[in-house]
Amino acid sequence: LIQLQEDDREEYLVAQKIRELLLKGQKGQLNYINEQGEQQGIRPEDIAVLAYSQNELDRVQHQLERMNIQVNRAMLNSVFNSVDAQDIGAILQAIVQPDSEAKLKRALLSPMIGLDLMKFKYFEQHAEEFSQHIQNFRHTRQLWQSKGFLLAWQWFSETYQIWQTLAKNRGKQAERSIVNTRHLIELLSQYSYRYQGIQHLLHWYQLQLSSPQQREWELERKLSSAQGVNLMTIHKSKGLEFKIVFLLNANKQVKVNQAKDGNLGFFDQTTD
Repeated sequence: LIQLQEDDREEYLVAQKIRELLLKGQKGQLNYINEQGEQQGIRPEDIAVLAYSQNELDRVQHQLERMNIQVNRAMLNSVFNSVDAQDIGAILQAIVQPDSEAKLKRALLSPMIGLDLMKFKYFEQHAEEFSQHIQNFRHTRQLWQSKGFLLAWQWFSETYQIWQTLAKNRGKQAERSIVNTRHLIELLSQYSYRYQGIQHLLHWYQLQLSSPQQREWELERKLSSAQGVNLMTIHKSKGLEFKIVFLLNANKQVKVNQAKDGNLGFFDQTTD
């Protein structure tokens, strides 16, 4: 544990220390045992810098980039501003109104299900197969009403092989789409306990789509394929593990407020 003096430029010293660690990793002087039982030198993605504010992270990023050290920083994009969020919204509407042909077709054409226009021409001659999709969406709605959103989604995703279909249809964006979709389903499951009933939850979701923000819990999550020193807020780091972690301003007074949406908000009293 290294405690910096009050007059030190903490961000510069942290960046300098990270450069030192990475140089040792490159020379084989700082290793760990990987999953294959082999020695692995410390890499940028093994290191995380955590802070209470984005301003602090901005300063660390500036220092690291000056030293030509690659940075992986969570993007400040709302997951509700993604194509995946729109597709889930279309699917939810079709589940709520499975007898609406327009809503059902929009849902079936999404990359999550992956039907195309040729398939709909086929349905013109084989109406019973289109009827099966109507039954699937009706059954999902019944599960949602009787057993809750999450169990209904699990049945639906297995029936339509959502994850495999996304991996196939989204190409280079497959990982981003899968991560976003899992994130959105987690949020829907979480808020389904607050907004009882399918209409209430759908209304909440549509409000988020119409007004995406930059609240910590709705920002897009990092990808496993992303490389570089990880920069993130403490709240964003929940559940993640890294070989080496730097915590900025750990000795300064911090207050924790309860946000209006029920999530915890962190505010450093001594930083700008």
